[in-house]
Parts: sequence; C-alpha cells; structure tokens
Amino acid sequence: RWYHIRIVKDGVHLQLGVDGRLAHEFTDPNDLKGPLPVGGKVGFRAIGAEVRMLVRGFKVTALAEKAR
Repeated sequence: RWYHIRIVKDGVHLQLGVDGRLAHEFTDPNDLKGPLPVGGKVGFRAIGAEVRMLVRGFKVTALAEKAR
C-alpha cells in the first residue's frame, strides 16, 4: 500500500498529513534565524520498530507567499 505523506513547515509551525488527513502538528522551539538553507538532506526515522519503506515521487516546494 502506498501512502500520500505531506509535511508542511511554515516558520515554527509544522504539520504532518497522511492521505489528506492531519496526523500530527507542533510548534518547533528551534526557529531558524537568518536566511533559509537552499540545500540539505531529508531523513526518515522510526524509533523502536522494524520498518521497511520505499519512497517515490518525493519533492520539496516553497510555500506560496499568499498562503503564509
């Protein structure tokens, strides 16, 4: 089974959605000061579980200014 995962980080607010439903959200206490990074890495982590996963169609996009 494939899941549609959406992660949105807008300032200090982060949301995680699975198949169009909000699964979790929180406020990040470590707000970045200064310019946003233009590159980097993304990681997925499962604690205390034996997990296998495949990722396809992964993309990163900027939030539209009017949506912020």
